[in-house]
Amino acid sequence: MEEIREDNILRRMKKLSLLISVKIDQIFMENDLTAAQSEVLIFLLSEEAGQEMFSGDLHVELGISKAAVSMQLKKLRQKGYIILQTSSGDDRLKHIRLTDKARQMKQELDGKMKAFMKGIYRGFSEADYEQLSQLTDRMLENLNAWERTAGERQKIQEATL
Repeated sequence: MEEIREDNILRRMKKLSLLISVKIDQIFMENDLTAAQSEVLIFLLSEEAGQEMFSGDLHVELGISKAAVSMQLKKLRQKGYIILQTSSGDDRLKHIRLTDKARQMKQELDGKMKAFMKGIYRGFSEADYEQLSQLTDRMLENLNAWERTAGERQKIQEATL
């Protein structure tokens, strides 16, 4: 696509993202969780059996800022869903451990997310879903490449000063 169209796709994507957050807030309100907290908790529950988890892992895996991860972990700890333990090798690293309260909610949280996903993708064929997945992956790749290029340009500018 040589010429960039000036349509509303990005604006609609932003609106979609906001509406998804609002809906997830509503769904998990009875569990005293926000959309951001539920995303972190569901991720932790899905990864629990696999490996040790640290806050830096969440930053990378979920694509949210370190400050946002820290804030969500603090809230989840206050609500009794996780325990943060200092790593024996590095006091800055906090190992995340799920509590029994969190584990007991896994099935309920998974069910709510499954119902939400079923609703949001209603009317999508498998091909529609695959195409949407591929297109959003490509957009993410393009943005990451653009970031890398911008970072490289910055390094070159700094080196020439």
